[in-house]
Formats: sequence, C-alpha cells, structure tokens
Amino acid sequence: MGVDAADVYRIGTGMVGTQQLTREAWTALERAAAVYVQNPNELVIEYFREQLDGDVHSVETLYREGEERIEIYDRIADTVLDRAASSDAPVALAVYGHPSVGSSAGSLLTQKAAEREMTVETIPGVSSLGTLFVDLGIDPLDGLQLHEATNLLIHEYEIDEHVPLLLYQVGVVETRLQTSKDSDPKRFERLRTYLQDSYGSDHEVVFVRSATQPFGEPNLRRIELGAIESVADTVTTLDSLYVPPIGAKPPANETLLAAATAEDHLDRITDEGN
Repeated sequence: MGVDAADVYRIGTGMVGTQQLTREAWTALERAAAVYVQNPNELVIEYFREQLDGDVHSVETLYREGEERIEIYDRIADTVLDRAASSDAPVALAVYGHPSVGSSAGSLLTQKAAEREMTVETIPGVSSLGTLFVDLGIDPLDGLQLHEATNLLIHEYEIDEHVPLLLYQVGVVETRLQTSKDSDPKRFERLRTYLQDSYGSDHEVVFVRSATQPFGEPNLRRIELGAIESVADTVTTLDSLYVPPIGAKPPANETLLAAATAEDHLDRITDEGN
C-alpha cells in the first residue's frame, strides 16, 4: 500500500469470515472513514463494527428484489463514491473474496471513480478461485476453462471436453435480475442440454461451495450431468459447477513434445547455445 492514501479502497476480505484478511487489507480498513461491506456473512460485518473506528455499512440495504443486478452494483458504486467525495479520509468497499474476481460492484466503482477523477487502490484477497482449486484438487496450469454460467449460454462459447470446465454463478443462471426466490428445476434445463452436447448425460459433474466459516468443510455434490435439475433446491448463489475433462487431450505438436526434454533444443533456445 502506498504512503499517500487513495480516495477509495477496493478491498478483498477473503472467503472464510475474517480469517483470510491480509495485513494490507486491515491497514486500509483502519484508515477508512467509512467501510461498505458486500459479504453474505453477517459475522464479518459485526466484527468490523466492533473493531473499526469508521462507520461500517452493509450494502445489502441497497438490493431490490426484481431489479437488474447491474443497477444495484451501480448504486453501490455511487454510494461509496459519494461518501468518499465528502470525506477527508478514504472510504472502503470491502467485498467477499477477491475484489477483481466476479465483483461487478468493484469494477463499476473503479470505472466511475476514473470518471470523477478519483483514485482507487485495489487490495487483493483470497478468491473463491483459490479455494475452489483446493476443494477440487486441481491445478489451473494443467488447463482450465472458466465462464460465468449465463454468459456461456448467451454466447455459446465452444467447449473443449478435454480441459476442465468451471462455471461461476450457476445458482443465478439465466437471469440478470436480483431475486431471493428458490430455483425451479427448469432453471438448469438449458445448461444441462448445452453441456450434454459435449459431455453426454452420464458424465459426473460437481456442484461445489467453498467453506465460509473457520474450520468449515467445502460442500461438494457429485451427480451425473443428466440429473442436475434434481438438485435445484440445493444450489445457492455461492455454488459453482465443475465439469471434469473426458480423458487427456493428445499432443498436437509431437515435435515440440520431444524437443521440450532434449538438451540440444535447450542449447538452441538459450544463450548457452550461442
């Protein structure tokens, strides 16, 4: 964190209560005149109110049933920036996970701050991606397809069934509107059909939800793709859908595969070979 404070801090609070708050994040929270918290864990908000001198607000009061979520996030950004404009000290937006991973409110905040010629400092946190890699036992460097579920269906992105697929926000698939209503099985019909074209109906998939409490366990539900509608009532806004690959993809470049372990090739591509 720089010596000169920004107008606004955009802070990631991690996934597990307050256990994953970094020192950098806590320093920013202590500097803030006001902290706006976007976190489903009420205990986090209570902790901030007990420990911080600045005003602490939950942005849940800014949500409206049936409203487009982008309008809600726009209102959150404006609320934070309006407060920052009238404050002598920075104001913080503290979001669940990492502020640059799936945080539309944070992205809008940065965009709108630039329009107002205000400065934003982004402070990273442990993201849901990081915890999902642990929960699922996968290494993204082995290959990963990552999509927001509704975007996948709208754009009909091509799927490579030999590469792991991770879908975010599957619990709110097929709508951009805010709602607290439970899902009907019909919500997942289009998603199932789209995925079945690549994987078939008997391919096992995993609904996964990382732990949000200290010492908690992740929630993993394994089910055949063709049956995902049957668990509609268990899927929440915190769930992602992991689709394992169908076998390993055979190498397309056999020449490079062989060269990658050859000393003479190493000599050719490094200074030692000159």
